[in-house]
Amino acid sequence: MSVLMKMITLALAVCAFALDISYGSSTATVVTTMTTVIETSPSVYSSTLASPTISRRSAPTIGEAICGALDTACPHGNMFAAVIPTPPPLMTISIVNQAGAPISTLHASNVGGPSIVSGINTTIGTMAAGATAAIAVPTGWAGNIQIGLAKHKLTGDVSQIEANFVIPPDNGITHYTFAVPDIDVSYVNGYSLSMTCSCNGVRVTGCTKDLFALNKCPNHNGQGACANPTRPFLDVKVPTAFFAPCVGEAYTFPDDGKANSFGECQNGTITCCVGNKCP
Repeated sequence: MSVLMKMITLALAVCAFALDISYGSSTATVVTTMTTVIETSPSVYSSTLASPTISRRSAPTIGEAICGALDTACPHGNMFAAVIPTPPPLMTISIVNQAGAPISTLHASNVGGPSIVSGINTTIGTMAAGATAAIAVPTGWAGNIQIGLAKHKLTGDVSQIEANFVIPPDNGITHYTFAVPDIDVSYVNGYSLSMTCSCNGVRVTGCTKDLFALNKCPNHNGQGACANPTRPFLDVKVPTAFFAPCVGEAYTFPDDGKANSFGECQNGTITCCVGNKCP
């Protein structure tokens, strides 16, 4: 099965209810709605590429990054299970809002996977400036958290955190018997806010650069985000000029594989910071 087909098999899982969640010192009421990420017309993307490529996505997926955290079938042949410690039962992802303004979050999980044990077990929420939120997930969970400024709508063109806590597939070299935390910051769909994720005080993925301050967005969606023109194209090898400052740190095009962190967070605790003042 191709990487594309494996990625397409992941789909959005959404809930529809209201829940009170504690965000640090503040409490927010989360109102959820049935939500689908909508792919912008392919003609918009092809018009911005000098040489449109042949391989193109036929539909949006829960994870767009090739060999990113949501491409769970991707082999990790350079990692050996014998040198990776066994993780705790749950993986915890904390989100810190350092954007200087309220942010909205949209959460999606893999269909058929386990539920979040605690935290944002919903789809839409708002975090005040300076607030912190956290989710704890069991083995087998995979999902993403899309993030943008609360004053704008979340359209699917925004920055997102992709993560999984699954037992990696046997790659012929390594046989895993436990889950390995896998996480990346992805701008493949688009960019709305700078984000980084760290473990043990060390950044493992993400970019603090404010791309809006460095370049003019040619594909602004009118809702505070810059749509990424490379999103539908699987064999693009370089980012466009707007996304280029973060190449290799966050996913700036589908195959920007250096942005993925696999096996670096086996203590099971990951802190993701939103904003260009993050560490």
